[in-house]
Amino acid sequence: MALFSAAGLSLLASGAFAQTYYVEPTSDGFLNLRSGRGTGHSIITTLYADDAVTFPEQRGNRLRVRLPDGEVGWSAEKYLYTYINLDGTV
Repeated sequence: MALFSAAGLSLLASGAFAQTYYVEPTSDGFLNLRSGRGTGHSIITTLYADDAVTFPEQRGNRLRVRLPDGEVGWSAEKYLYTYINLDGTV
């Protein structure tokens, strides 16, 4: 059985930067992955609920993420989550 956690919790402090994260469902039904931190940057692609990304870098509340095809972009931390097992492992 697994629980899920926002990306900003203890996993970031533990160095789990290659961990897989998933897109949260949003009110718009999609999440724009951008070329830089913030909405002023161009949209690279659109992600949907439960799309998987890996997360190699964080700056403030923005995460630089990598898609399975290798493409890299930025997302707000609050739109990503990961599963944590009840024993604390990911």
